[in-house]
Amino acid sequence: MNLSFVKHLELRQKLKLSKDKVTEHIKVFFVTPDEDGTLTTKHPAKKGRAIVEVDTDGSYVMSELQVEESKKVKMFEHFIEDLKRLLNSQ
Repeated sequence: MNLSFVKHLELRQKLKLSKDKVTEHIKVFFVTPDEDGTLTTKHPAKKGRAIVEVDTDGSYVMSELQVEESKKVKMFEHFIEDLKRLLNSQ
């Protein structure tokens, strides 16, 4: 499946959830192998990286390539710890 298509669907879903009082609290995270390298660099950011940074609650990259991490784009190895932190803050 085309990664940009998946990102587009994710963005639409996040926007739908955020507009309804019943679902506005739901977090949207994106886990990807990032086969096309869209998320690997912060500057200059590709379109997919910019979308993830602004319109999602976070993204986790499953790759052997190094990713320039930020608060919202991290290597998958951080997923479980971040999930635990999220669940404990609820």
